Amino acid sequence: MKTRIQFILLISILVTCSCDNKLGKITGYWEVTYTDSISYTKQILHFEKDRGTLKLTIDEPLDGTLGVPGEKPFFANDSLHFESMWGLFKYDGKFVSGDSLIHGIRVVNDGYPTPFVMRSISEKKLLYKIPRVNFNGERIYNYSYHKPLQKDDGLECSTLSEAGIDSTYIYKLIENILKGKMATIHSLLIVKDNKLVLEEYFHNYDNNKLHSLESVTKSFTSSLIGIAIDKKFIPDVNEPVWHYFEKWDSTQWFKKKYDIKIKNLLTMTAGLDWKPFTPNKFNDDVNIYTSPDWIKYILNKDLKDKPGDKFFYNNRLMFLQGHIIEESSGLSVDSFATKYLFNELGIKYHKWEVYDNGITETGGGLKLLPRDMMKFGLMYLNHGEWQGKQVISPEWIKSSTENQVHSNNQEYGYNWWIKSYNINQQTFNTYYALGHGEQLIMAIPNANTVFVMTAGNYFQTPQRQDEIMRDYILPSLTTNNEKTQSSTEISMRDVVGEYEINAEETIKIEIADNTLVAIEPSGERFKLLPKSSGFYLVENSPREVRFIYDETKTIVAAEIFVNGENVERLNKTKKFYRSR
Repeated sequence: MKTRIQFILLISILVTCSCDNKLGKITGYWEVTYTDSISYTKQILHFEKDRGTLKLTIDEPLDGTLGVPGEKPFFANDSLHFESMWGLFKYDGKFVSGDSLIHGIRVVNDGYPTPFVMRSISEKKLLYKIPRVNFNGERIYNYSYHKPLQKDDGLECSTLSEAGIDSTYIYKLIENILKGKMATIHSLLIVKDNKLVLEEYFHNYDNNKLHSLESVTKSFTSSLIGIAIDKKFIPDVNEPVWHYFEKWDSTQWFKKKYDIKIKNLLTMTAGLDWKPFTPNKFNDDVNIYTSPDWIKYILNKDLKDKPGDKFFYNNRLMFLQGHIIEESSGLSVDSFATKYLFNELGIKYHKWEVYDNGITETGGGLKLLPRDMMKFGLMYLNHGEWQGKQVISPEWIKSSTENQVHSNNQEYGYNWWIKSYNINQQTFNTYYALGHGEQLIMAIPNANTVFVMTAGNYFQTPQRQDEIMRDYILPSLTTNNEKTQSSTEISMRDVVGEYEINAEETIKIEIADNTLVAIEPSGERFKLLPKSSGFYLVENSPREVRFIYDETKTIVAAEIFVNGENVERLNKTKKFYRSR
């Protein structure tokens, strides 16, 4: 019996080794080039053995898309198959006899096949994986600060020290990037007091290379809606959406006259019954691309919630915003943006993806230079003005960047996120555009600062924008930021009352033995220990509480922070409001 077991184990080991040897022919890095090099950029594939099976990651260095997981990789008898983007992209190739190349085809959504060739490549040649190299191709580990280059693009340049920024935090961030501790970041830019004081690039990027904005595109699309309203192409945000889709009069949305307004598209509160992406399950995010008419697909979805009631992040609603711009103005999205936004900001180079069916990718298809991303953010910080000209009305800027709807611990405006941070007893209220892979434009009004970042962190690590803001950018500004709410004294009696957790539960705050005490719905009690005016530490907890007042100095809410990040907002019940 023992001999038989040993024999079976030996056979199993031999089979495993045989499989590993076969996989050994495909493991390593491969460069993929296409006959249609305009539509399909060069890719780098990395095949690894993982417990006898293949693991694949896909990089597209020219687009900055790195670490995309390959799906269903399989190699046998010199034939290779793999997929990506939830099966929408299918690849099949084969070694040609006597050739070290793999020849194959890629099919997108079962459409027309595009030939490709794969060549083995040494990892040493993949310089895009190294944060920064010198002229000899040698890696640079030490950082030396230089004032940003003055260009004829409307951005005035200065230095970190002249702006009063504590460079210690900035140097530490960049050194961590150069040493590989903060991977895949492509650019960092800071404007303080309307002057560009930091401009750094990594991983073969520079100030002349376009970068994908991903969902930062949504904030640009929102600005186009605002411009269309300013110029009377669209009456206002309360205009019913169905008015702009008469060509789809057979759809549910049009026939039933859904009470969905443009504002609901901007705030992601349309209320459609939309199934988000879930691996290996039916979902609308992927299924829409198999439909011959994407607009019709959206307009035939049922209503699940009353429009305006619930936030639900739906990328495909952006297609509708793009169509509304085109239908109302008679211009394509790209032409409208060029005429009324890009030309006004002096943006000369951009690329906006348009699908074969004519739909512009208004949710994530825009590419810009990081400096031009900065100009857009700076125009918002300056209430819609650029170089003395009003590009977008200040009313639109205000509405876009103030809370319109809550999403978990954050607030959402018109395709802009809103969040506050508490750093070194100072509060920074921010609004920002965020895209997949860590594309970011963040405005910090009470520090008169805009921060821009581009990156390729698509699937490697959790998103780090909060860490970067909390540990590096905002601490560098605290010594120069005095415009915080803490300048107004708040007494304990002002904050006493009930704060809503949800529609059914509240936290009570009362005074006991001259100390503020918070009482949870369960009855558990926590002391609030004063830190500074309006700020309290929760006893034996990493949480901090900041009490928010309105223009009448009446306490209206409490914000909860953990490690400097706002994690929850509790509104005070109005029966406990009291003027000071």
